[in-house]
Amino acid sequence: MKITRKPAASGASRRARQNAQSAFVGKKLFFVSILSIMLIVPFMINAADTVVIESPIGPTTFGELIGTIANMLQVVAIAIGVVMIIIAGIQYMTSVGNEEKAKKARQTITYSLIGVAIVSMAKFIVDLVQEILKKK
Repeated sequence: MKITRKPAASGASRRARQNAQSAFVGKKLFFVSILSIMLIVPFMINAADTVVIESPIGPTTFGELIGTIANMLQVVAIAIGVVMIIIAGIQYMTSVGNEEKAKKARQTITYSLIGVAIVSMAKFIVDLVQEILKKK
């Protein structure tokens, strides 16, 4: 049985270990510097002048935000309703005398029209609520 000894740390491995330690210290220093800047700069800006950032989506009040969201949802819902009516129309045309498929297509058309009507009325309801809230 042969016993081998580990060689003593060479100069190259010692330098590699020192480089790793100095890199770690450098990362810590970088992190502390960035953190310090993040904490100090807001106070410097606030002391110099007030920064005003405008809303990128437009509305500045909660009521306007609700109105904007309602408008977006209304457009999406109406588009979905139109697509459903088109799909139901295709189903009706391809039913070819099958009464069950034709009945299902007519129901889909009816429900889609009801959905589009409700979504259209929702806009008026939101406007009414906004007007009531503005008066108070």
